[in-house]
Amino acid sequence: MRCTAYDLREVVALEPYYSSYVNYADYFLSVEVVTATPSPTLHFDIFPKSVYEEYGDEAIRESLLEYSYTSSPDWALCTYGNEYVVCGLAEDESGFVGDMFVSEPIVFSYEDRSAAEEFVELYEDYTKL
Repeated sequence: MRCTAYDLREVVALEPYYSSYVNYADYFLSVEVVTATPSPTLHFDIFPKSVYEEYGDEAIRESLLEYSYTSSPDWALCTYGNEYVVCGLAEDESGFVGDMFVSEPIVFSYEDRSAAEEFVELYEDYTKL
């Protein structure tokens, strides 16, 4: 798993498509999921650490199976200084779902951000929907 932070205002300065998110978060957290063996279906999401701790593994697992990101990379809106965890499941072609992966807590500050141009290029297809 690779996580990268992109400052929201810097992204919006380059791509106004994302301007509606400015009042909701500080940055985009881009998550790229890699599995040990290729998996036809991924279920993953980013949760505030406090939400993960409150709901626990079983509820988070159910949430991932009902609604989650299924393409990698993907992004979420986050706030500087808050702790997040990435939770994920891999499902094989026969429908078997493995154990849930839970990342170590992730915290980004403004100083940790990457170049907004990278985000705009990586997710250019979002603006064409």
